[in-house]
Amino acid sequence: MFKKKLQKMLGVVLAVTMMGTLALTGCGNSDGDGEKNDGSGADAGKDADKPTVTLMIDITGFPPLNSATQMTLDKFPEYNIVSKQWPGEDITKTIKTTFASGGNESIDIAFIACRQLQLYKDADMLLDLTPYLEEDPEWKASVFDSMWEAATIDGKIYAIPWQAAYPVMICNNDILKEAGVTMTDDMSYDELMAAAKKIKDKGYAPFGIEGGTAPWVLRQAYLNGFDTEEDVVAFCNGEIPFTDPRVKAAFDKAAEVFTENYFYLDEGALAATTDEITSGFANGKIACMFSTNSAAKNVLDTTGIENYSIVGMPSFSNTGLHNVLGAPDVYFVPANVQNEKETVEVLKYLTSTEVMQAMVDGGAVVANANVDTSDEFYAMVSKDLDRVHVLDPVHLSDEIADYLNVSAHSEYIYNGEAVLEKLEGMRQKL
Repeated sequence: MFKKKLQKMLGVVLAVTMMGTLALTGCGNSDGDGEKNDGSGADAGKDADKPTVTLMIDITGFPPLNSATQMTLDKFPEYNIVSKQWPGEDITKTIKTTFASGGNESIDIAFIACRQLQLYKDADMLLDLTPYLEEDPEWKASVFDSMWEAATIDGKIYAIPWQAAYPVMICNNDILKEAGVTMTDDMSYDELMAAAKKIKDKGYAPFGIEGGTAPWVLRQAYLNGFDTEEDVVAFCNGEIPFTDPRVKAAFDKAAEVFTENYFYLDEGALAATTDEITSGFANGKIACMFSTNSAAKNVLDTTGIENYSIVGMPSFSNTGLHNVLGAPDVYFVPANVQNEKETVEVLKYLTSTEVMQAMVDGGAVVANANVDTSDEFYAMVSKDLDRVHVLDPVHLSDEIADYLNVSAHSEYIYNGEAVLEKLEGMRQKL
């Protein structure tokens, strides 16, 4: 039975996810609810004697998933493969309604943001995939080790990661050369700020970030603000309070990058729009634009920047840690699946290297460790997949997630430690 707050919590999570501030997916919404089976509708060519497997992964305007759907339709003529269009912001309602129907309106494989898994697990909606992965260790080994944490709850695996998104900096190398600086993946906070000052002294904005994703800076800072990975995990799990001096130091650094006016539009940086940042980067006003690895190609195509480099998002820390904020999208199978064996077979194919390679060729960044990375551009946008940190205090509650992803950063600039006390109060409620 669904917990009382499930619909509200999932709605908040999804809204934040689709803005890119949380899940970093880079996928567009679909506003249609159509179905297709080999392009002919859900019932066209349906054979009552064949097992039916229903997919809800197809997104209008996202070719990689369109390709994955078609490859699956072609791969399994022995099954009735029904494709339902992914419903965008209606995903929660659709899954809830479908699950409650007891399988009469089945969805056998759907994708969600990894942060939603715990909420669905609490509602007893997820099939435990652990036995299947134990039977096929090659299947499990095909996914980056760093990604499995996002799909694991209490030692059991409930989903398969397929797309892996994390923030990057897309740099205009002409500006960096003029300023005499080089941006690297493992820059310390001091090195970053020194480079930023040189860039600003040359008359350019060092960084550009859309206001809705500005919290990435804060979250990247506290993920790297401790001396050991063990402490990072303890903090993310709520065992180290937000009022800890190390957390304050991370918040201070994240705020300083903005108060020094190193972001485009100076005091208006926290409210900058995507169009403003994209335009500023295209017009040579911004040295480094913050984006996601999955959106980098589109950014470059849109802005026309030819002399570029793509580096990992700064750690905003001097600790030596360099966790990369990120989150994979995952496929899951509902606990009430009707044709479990056949569905898992289809899921295995959807996450196979064959399908993942086709998605890479279509512009996706995937969680599969076996795809060809010889392409220079893909190598740049996938180089940090093995160190993506999917654990984050945003997983503690919807209240904490909403605050960290919306207003904590800006409020800290003006209210300081009061923000940490507020966050710790939210955590204590748990």
